[in-house]
Amino acid sequence: MTHQLDCPACRQKLYFPSSIDSYEHFLEGICSKCRYKYTLEQGEVIVFNSALEVLHSGTYGNKITVKYKRTYQIRLLSTNKTVKSLEFSTLGQQEQLAALPGDKLLLLYTMRETKQKDLAWIKNQTTTQSYLLQKPGAKARSMGTKVGCMVFAASTIIATILQIPLFDKVFMATATPSAIGIGVYVTKRKNHKVSDRRELARLSSEQQLLVQKFEFEQKSEVLHQESEDDLRLINRLKSLREKMLHTNIELYTTRIAVVSNGINVLENNLLLTQSLITGYEHICNMLTIDYETSTLAKQLPDDITAKILSQLEELKTIEAQKETMSLLINDQRLLNLE
Repeated sequence: MTHQLDCPACRQKLYFPSSIDSYEHFLEGICSKCRYKYTLEQGEVIVFNSALEVLHSGTYGNKITVKYKRTYQIRLLSTNKTVKSLEFSTLGQQEQLAALPGDKLLLLYTMRETKQKDLAWIKNQTTTQSYLLQKPGAKARSMGTKVGCMVFAASTIIATILQIPLFDKVFMATATPSAIGIGVYVTKRKNHKVSDRRELARLSSEQQLLVQKFEFEQKSEVLHQESEDDLRLINRLKSLREKMLHTNIELYTTRIAVVSNGINVLENNLLLTQSLITGYEHICNMLTIDYETSTLAKQLPDDITAKILSQLEELKTIEAQKETMSLLINDQRLLNLE
């Protein structure tokens, strides 16, 4: 199944293929809104430890104040069968993430060009617990602010040495914009946003392929659940019919006919559902092929919109038949046989 995540920077939906569908050690993806590039890794927990540390303790009036930090140490078995170790910390006493050996973890890193950078987000797929470590760009903004402040402080020192009044209009008009400008420049230089147009276009197109694949997978998932429900109902109706046949055929003749008709309707609906599932899976395979081709060739994927629309036209006929069939199924459920 395709992974759907929220971008840590702007909450836009991000999509990554399942590790089963890709041969890559880590999966690349880009946020089409804020242009941050990410990699997603999956691994199985071998060892998970978290230790509480006291950062600072003191007294304020009659109150004792204590600040805590929790450090996590994790060893994972990656999808390429290598062992990976990672360590990170969270402020506060509470354990923000917990895991047991065998749990599956998702790790989202920021990426700059071809290099993996900071761990931004982590999720325990087994427990669905997740934690945002840091927003992308936070380090860049912090560094830009520090450099800007240093430039302004240096300008102030020089002004003092040269005996220039600190509140002089000329000084303020030159020092302040210079400090802000240099701070902004450093921030932009240090952030991980994609600026290459070709790469941006390719990654954005790959995201669109994954968006479509995710939507068709969700439709298939709903249909799979529906087919399981119909199959259970068919088995219950068959069991009920068997009981009526073995008890008194003449007494239950009408009801046996009604139940048999209901079974036929459900079985026909089940066949239509399976046809739709097969059609959606075929489209998902087409999208996977184009996605894999794009990631291997590092170029824009082919436009397969026309092919998908052709497939959907065929499926619309089945969907219409299924819609008509659903009305009959509802009538059968009004018999209160469940």
